Amino acid sequence: MTGVHLNYSIPDPVINRLYAHYENEFSRVTDFRNALYFRMAQNLVLNRWLITYLFGASPVAEKGFFDTVPEGLSHPVRSIRNSHFGYANLPDDGVDATIYQSLPHFIDRLSDLIATKKLYSRAEFYGPVRLRGADRLNELSTKGVRYLEFRCLDLMPFRSNGISRHALYLMKLLFIYALVTPVDDEQIVAKLEQAEQDNERVALEDPMQATFKAADGQRFF
Repeated sequence: MTGVHLNYSIPDPVINRLYAHYENEFSRVTDFRNALYFRMAQNLVLNRWLITYLFGASPVAEKGFFDTVPEGLSHPVRSIRNSHFGYANLPDDGVDATIYQSLPHFIDRLSDLIATKKLYSRAEFYGPVRLRGADRLNELSTKGVRYLEFRCLDLMPFRSNGISRHALYLMKLLFIYALVTPVDDEQIVAKLEQAEQDNERVALEDPMQATFKAADGQRFF
């Protein structure tokens, strides 16, 4: 279940310089910063399958990890950790990728799950991206998001700290891509649902075979 949690922030001077071009759309720089970070979070979730494909490295589970080995894990897969068998909320928790449809929805949904005791705290939200920068959920809107915590990287077995320098370079490019790529708000719920299904399928593929998303991956690169 262990993996690298990668934190990423945009330098304030960059945000302030960009904000000068969008002051007519956002009344506060905090609102603009939130919009940037949430767009990044959405794009990372929408393209999570690619990161699972590139960095998936949990093909088998130790004996005894499962009480009964699930049928889909009778052979090595690409990433148990990034499938629903791994580091994810249970179906009864009421959390799925559509929580990322908007920042207000994200805050309201997570707050409701905690208030109704479906989740003990924010720490029990195991989504692929966490929004960081405020001690309380309701302060994300007012104080603003300060950085993202990306949680989908399996440990690299050939690196003592679990990740390579070149992987970090690639992830930095992906974060920048996520920053500058528009999101279709009208189709976002359907796209998030599809992204979750695609990631699940990629995670449980035979890692010795080409992924069903190969053509999409080539277009992405």
